[in-house]
Formats: sequence, C-alpha cells, structure tokens
Amino acid sequence: MFDWQGNVQYMNTRHLRMIPVLLVLAAIVELGGSLCLITGFQARVAALILSFYLAAVTLLFHNYWAFTGMLAATQETHFRKNLAIIGGLLIIASQGAGKWAFGQKSEQS
Repeated sequence: MFDWQGNVQYMNTRHLRMIPVLLVLAAIVELGGSLCLITGFQARVAALILSFYLAAVTLLFHNYWAFTGMLAATQETHFRKNLAIIGGLLIIASQGAGKWAFGQKSEQS
C-alpha cells in the first residue's frame, strides 16, 4: 500500500490483468482479515479467507522452482514462510481466536 507503483511493476512481471483492482482487493483482504484476527471478530472465517488468499499469492509470486541461484533460495524462503503462516491461519480457522481475543467473555467460577 505504501509503494503502489512498485507493486504495480512487480505484478506486471506476472502478466496479471486489472492490477489496480487486484491491489485494492488485496488491501481489503489483508487489512480486513488482519483486523478480524486482531479483534477476534469472525476470526475463523477471516483466517480461512486469508489462508486461501495467501496460498494463491504464494504460488503466484514465490514460485522458487522457476529460478536459479540465490534468487531461487530467496523465493523458497518466502514460500516456506508463507506455508508456515498458512498453517497458523488454518489452526485459527479450526480452533477459533482463543480466550485472549477481544470480545471473548472470561469464564469465572
């Protein structure tokens, strides 16, 4: 969001169409999903949406198998990092935001 033109140029390397629309949608998904996870509001749904979004982004932008040398290693690092994040999101999707989420009622005996 802070380097709009740089993101447009990077996305052009993947020959995507309607890049400005895709960037707006990405900003909505990332900001909205993050706020939902932080607050605990619809955290399961947000985590599931974010995991699908991140899986698509990971396959599209971090295809390390198409590179060689250090660039391949860098892309593989980002690919594996995103897989770990997807794993965490899927845990939230299955288990919920947890007792520390905003808006959760504390249980008192």
